[in-house]
Amino acid sequence: MKMHPNSSQTSLQLVLLTDEELVQGCERQAFRGPGPGGQKRNKTSNGIRLVHVPTGVSAEAVEHRSQAQNLGAAVERLRWALATGSRSPAEPTHALLLSHVRQGRFVAPRRAEAVAVAVLVLDVLAEAGFVLKDAADRVGVSTASLSAFLTSHPPLLTVVNTERLQRGLRPLQNTSRNGSRS
Repeated sequence: MKMHPNSSQTSLQLVLLTDEELVQGCERQAFRGPGPGGQKRNKTSNGIRLVHVPTGVSAEAVEHRSQAQNLGAAVERLRWALATGSRSPAEPTHALLLSHVRQGRFVAPRRAEAVAVAVLVLDVLAEAGFVLKDAADRVGVSTASLSAFLTSHPPLLTVVNTERLQRGLRPLQNTSRNGSRS
C-alpha cells in the first residue's frame, strides 16, 4: 500500500493523523518474526513493518502472535519516531501544549495526545538548547514537572538524552525525582 500524503506536513501534523490516515501514507510489509514460537511463528507472517513513504521513517513490531496487534504496536512506534525525528520552530503557547499545563505542572495527556504534546515539548527544548530550566520557563511549568514528563516516555527520553549529551549536559535519569537537573 503506497499513498503519498502531503510530504510537507510537520511532525505535529503527522502524529495527529488517525491510525488509518497514518497507515495510508506507509508502505506496509508483513514478515515472519525471528525467535522462538514454534509452528505458528514459522508458518505465518505476523510481523509488521511500516515505512512512512514521505519521510522514510520506519517502525516494526513482532512481539504479538496477531498481525493486527503488531500493526497497532508498529503504528504507535512510528508515531514516536515521527515525533522525535525533526524539529519545527517552538510554540510554547500552542493551545494543545497549554491545555496540559495547570498551576505550573504538566497534566498527563491522554495516550492519544501524548505524542503530539511530546512534539511541542521537543521543539521548545531544542530552542532552549535542551536545558530543562530554560524550556520549563518557556512553557510555564516547573523543571521537575518537565523532567517527569520527559522521563515517563522512553522514546522521548532517548532523544532528549542524546541531544543533552551532544551539548555536554548530563543525561536525565529514568525517574521522576530528578527534576532539579538542567
